[in-house]
Amino acid sequence: DWGRTLADGAPVPEGRREPLRRAAIELAYEIVKGKGSTSYGIAQAVASILEARSARDGRVLPLSVAPEGAYGIDGVRLALPSAFGEDGAPRVVELGLGEDVVARLREVARSMREFYDEATRPSDES
Repeated sequence: DWGRTLADGAPVPEGRREPLRRAAIELAYEIVKGKGSTSYGIAQAVASILEARSARDGRVLPLSVAPEGAYGIDGVRLALPSAFGEDGAPRVVELGLGEDVVARLREVARSMREFYDEATRPSDES
């Protein structure tokens, strides 16, 4: 949701959003071209997650979590803004998203759940 995206603490202006999106994609391709993979980026992300879990300082990260009712969603895992609690478990940090964004998020969760249920349903091989 670009409305919640900040750069240096300020909202990203409308005219800069598409160039930033493109730059991020192109950078990933440059990394792959130069190194053959983005494995170091993945390693850095894992290190950041482990550091945040250890510190439990309220740092918000995009983690794949079970929403447990956040945004009215259950029964599926989604990448959502999360922070580690005192027990070390990640908790969804609900942002003040607009109802249209929450409705789309619920629709994605519903679609993912349906896809998973269909993919894991035993076939009727008699």
